[in-house]
Amino acid sequence: MTQKQIYETLENAISSKSEVMLSARHGMGNLIDGMRFQPYILGDDSFQYPFVWGYLPGNNEYYKFMLSNVVAAKSTAGKYDVREDACYQHAINEDHFGRLAGFDNIYGQAAKHR
Repeated sequence: MTQKQIYETLENAISSKSEVMLSARHGMGNLIDGMRFQPYILGDDSFQYPFVWGYLPGNNEYYKFMLSNVVAAKSTAGKYDVREDACYQHAINEDHFGRLAGFDNIYGQAAKHR
């Protein structure tokens, strides 16, 4: 699967609130296959590396994947909504190109000074 196809799949999943099945490299390069993933944010981090951030229901945790580590992303029929505990700490100079509708619990450096 190409990086363009992965990006488009994740972008469509965010706009339709659909779960995806991810295969990604983790740690020392081990492949983790078939993870249920609920994408919330698609963007570039402060080093301009493309990433996707979201919720892993199987692990009950939020996780940020660098898109270069994602090997495959497949759309599923599963739908999801914004979780009440979802909170993203946003870095300076980070760009978001896709965000889950209704998710606005994003804190940047400015929030610390309010």
